[in-house]
Amino acid sequence: MERKGGLKGEVTVPGDKSISHRAVIIGSLA
Repeated sequence: MERKGGLKGEVTVPGDKSISHRAVIIGSLA
């Protein structure tokens, strides 16, 4: 459920998920 936090989720999820999260953030900014 922490993933809902977004930023908090990025830190909670493992490195593998961190990459996916970053892609989503970059896509949102783009």
